[in-house]
Amino acid sequence: MSATQIHIVDAAAGLILVVCSDGSRVLFGSHVGLGTPNEAVQRIFEILEDGAIDYFIHECAEPQGVPVIDALVEFFPVKMCLERTGADVDAPQFYRNIRGERRVETLDASEIYELGETQLRILQAEAARPGRPHRPVALHVMHGEGRLASSAMCCGATSGLDWRDIAATDPDLQAACMIVHGSRPLDVVLTARDLGIASAEPLRAIAPSTVVLGADPGGATSLRGAARELYSHFARGNGAGLVELTRAAWTTLVLDGDGVRIEREDRPMTKVA
Repeated sequence: MSATQIHIVDAAAGLILVVCSDGSRVLFGSHVGLGTPNEAVQRIFEILEDGAIDYFIHECAEPQGVPVIDALVEFFPVKMCLERTGADVDAPQFYRNIRGERRVETLDASEIYELGETQLRILQAEAARPGRPHRPVALHVMHGEGRLASSAMCCGATSGLDWRDIAATDPDLQAACMIVHGSRPLDVVLTARDLGIASAEPLRAIAPSTVVLGADPGGATSLRGAARELYSHFARGNGAGLVELTRAAWTTLVLDGDGVRIEREDRPMTKVA
């Protein structure tokens, strides 16, 4: 049985490429928090060498960072977009331009999109913070039937997303590994409706044994320190630990049905073989 690969293109974990077991390529996110569009293009060239991106999932938010999707589309044509069903979202103009030219397929909250042994679910908050029309999404990736041990939650730019609405009541959203956006390290435990209130309930619902924390584009902050302590403690309690990303290494998660294997190559992101 072939594996599913989750390539973290951006060290901040804001741009992720999933290579599914049937060979399909799914790009999640549209910005890089660390680096430039050229660096992201170089990274994907190394992963794919040639060919197109089959599916693009925009996180429906305006995260901090540099938009790169225009540069990527120039080299890797996007065949279609995947979205969550629901009312219209006030998506950024660049995404509306891309979506208008391509086929769009929508998925319900409970719908699983199967690409070989790879299973995808798109998660979405139904309510945003006041003044924020965007409804951010996250991506749940699982390999193999009933293999929660071989799964990952890609949180994306979840500013405004209330995890109590999408994860706390659904045991199917558990994931062995959780990937956290580096510029928003505590969004998963912050609620959207109750501003300023934090809860570990979403962490307990996802129950990751490994947390991959993206690099912070703004440098070390007090939030970063709090996130490091929280996720380290939680992950150790579930039998694994915390992996922090840096710009000096490329990181890939391999899901093969028996677990999640993390492969890291120590070299600058700007270096191309």
